[in-house]
Amino acid sequence: MGSWATPYTDADVTRLEALMAAPLSASQAADALYDLVGDDTLFDAILTAVEHEPNGDVRLLVAMTLDEWTNWMHPDSFERAASLSPAMRTLPFDDGCWNRLQALAASCADVELASVVGEPLVEDSIEGARAAYSALWSDARQVPDLQVARTGVPGVYAVKEVGSAGIARVEIVYGVILEADPRVVASLDAAYFPAITVSPTP
Repeated sequence: MGSWATPYTDADVTRLEALMAAPLSASQAADALYDLVGDDTLFDAILTAVEHEPNGDVRLLVAMTLDEWTNWMHPDSFERAASLSPAMRTLPFDDGCWNRLQALAASCADVELASVVGEPLVEDSIEGARAAYSALWSDARQVPDLQVARTGVPGVYAVKEVGSAGIARVEIVYGVILEADPRVVASLDAAYFPAITVSPTP
């Protein structure tokens, strides 16, 4: 899996916002997104969507990629060559772009995934995400206790092994994708697995 284009600049994010403001058909998405959100997994999903429903709206697939990048990875994970000065090796995202990409990831909460994804790899439910994560163990007796939560992006779940510091991301389209970057685990933990406080018995 690899990525070749990331919307770092204000101009790139503005173009992406314009694309995401209206339905984006599967048949036109690859050309429209190639130099903005270039990612092997996303483009494989778009190809599958074209085969399933060429006119289907693939904005949710784009949102899943943006969610992975901006909520499950750390900004320092991204690097781009700086053409302004040989002394500069990398440039960060332009001011505000990271937050705008996070907003785009959350903007497709009402888009129906089934319209573009035929048969997903994982059942779209808490139990489906739990089963997909549990399948990583060859012996079901060794599967740890799991907490599973829906995220703000349809078809994306957070899975936490009880007693573990890590959190995994499960997408119904692809199955288990990645462990969250350790630098963002605390924010994911607070968002999806808030501590339950128990009131003392009077």
